[in-house]
Amino acid sequence: MIAPMKKVHLVVLEREKAQALSELGKLGVVHLEPLAGKGADFEKAGRSLAEVERAVAILSSIKVPEPKKGGKATRISKLPMILSMQGRSRQKPQGN
Repeated sequence: MIAPMKKVHLVVLEREKAQALSELGKLGVVHLEPLAGKGADFEKAGRSLAEVERAVAILSSIKVPEPKKGGKATRISKLPMILSMQGRSRQKPQGN
């Protein structure tokens, strides 16, 4: 007897797609149909992805000089520590 099929959606990383399909095929419990995205939301997401990829390419091409020791970048990197110390000094003593 053939059992009725249920629909499932499987999301895998592109780099793991071939292995996932192979493993599912070995199990023999699923019928696979690749789906392509469609619709306004899918197209909007594609445009957003393209914008992000362009931004990453632009930012990746910028050469940032190494900060000098004691320079502005070094001081900025210590900012979270300084702020946490200031927060502790502003706290009222307990027990009053």
